[in-house]
Amino acid sequence: MVYNKDIGIKTHPAVVPVYMAYQISKILALLPVWGLAYGFSSKDRHASWSLGHTLMIKVLRRMHRMIEATNTTILTRDPSSEPKRSELKDTEFRWIKWMPEDKRTGVLDFHKETAKDKVGTFIWKSGKEDGLVGITLHGGGYLHLNAHEKAPTSNIPKKLFSSGLFSQVYSVEYTLVGHGYFLDALLDVVSVIDDLISNQGVDPSRIVVEGDSAGGHLSLAVARYLRDEKGVKLGGLLLLSPWCDPSIGFPLMHHKERPNSATDYLAEAKLNRAITVERFMVNCDKNTSGPGSGCQGCQDERAAMDTKDEPGHLSVLSPYISPSADQNETAERLFTDFPRTFISYGGLERLVDEIETLARRMKRDGVDCKMNLAEEGVHDILILTHWNEDVRKAVWEDIFSWLKEV
Repeated sequence: MVYNKDIGIKTHPAVVPVYMAYQISKILALLPVWGLAYGFSSKDRHASWSLGHTLMIKVLRRMHRMIEATNTTILTRDPSSEPKRSELKDTEFRWIKWMPEDKRTGVLDFHKETAKDKVGTFIWKSGKEDGLVGITLHGGGYLHLNAHEKAPTSNIPKKLFSSGLFSQVYSVEYTLVGHGYFLDALLDVVSVIDDLISNQGVDPSRIVVEGDSAGGHLSLAVARYLRDEKGVKLGGLLLLSPWCDPSIGFPLMHHKERPNSATDYLAEAKLNRAITVERFMVNCDKNTSGPGSGCQGCQDERAAMDTKDEPGHLSVLSPYISPSADQNETAERLFTDFPRTFISYGGLERLVDEIETLARRMKRDGVDCKMNLAEEGVHDILILTHWNEDVRKAVWEDIFSWLKEV
């Protein structure tokens, strides 16, 4: 939890517990009312949604709105700490050194004083030599969650490993807000892949990068960097409800709204999100029109388009940040030579438009892109362990079929 006076009093440490207690008490008071309302009138529920699913989404949306409003981070861990061996049942923990400076080209050719020079990974190992090697990147908007095997999102790497298709699966403890910047997170993941290729002799065609939500956003940036700077094409990208247009909500895109606010559990506090984009993702703290506005090059749409990505600072409209932004429709080599890709998403989620734009542009640029649409699904359904099991099972079956072709 971080107090940010630019966002408002709700983030003050003295106010947060009171505000959260009030909001949680409201949810508890409303639950029986919602239960009666939706229980007696199924017409207000989606066809495949049970009463329990409907109530779950109502509660999650309220909780998400509360977390956004208070600028609270949940279920994170100190990325510089090593877990005790007694904590780990299925994985081993390993530090991987950051890629040497002489190998950091392009947007990663930045030098700054930092205590960090390595990234932690939780690794599932089968002991066999062949098979795919997975890199999994959890979601959480670069604010929440972690890579530990006991984290809520660890059911994804666990499920992938249980398929028997992988010799190793790495869950990467990449950099979050408060511990660095987006380019640090990019360097974290690229360093893991460089270690696999350079030190362990893994062929890039065996490496599959999986990311859900913000992890999907980071996965796209990793594939772009490897293509542009290393000439490396991975075996595949597995994107689960990827966040692919963070420019929405930034001043230059103020006119655009995400759909499905009444059906998805994602609730956006626009100023909070704009500040996250400004200060973490594009590393821009030279705002001239108030918090969340960015520098002059990020405030004006034309200027943002003309702003070149530089080491340590990216344009909000950079393909690294917002590949699905309207302004990138005609960008050169947007997805040319990207790895084959599988995209899973829900028809009732907030990110549906930008995900479908992503897929359309990938296919236009010649990417072998397979889509899986859960028509009445919400955001990132594979982390919702209490969601319709038949729907989740169908998604996983489609994923495993695709992985067998990698």
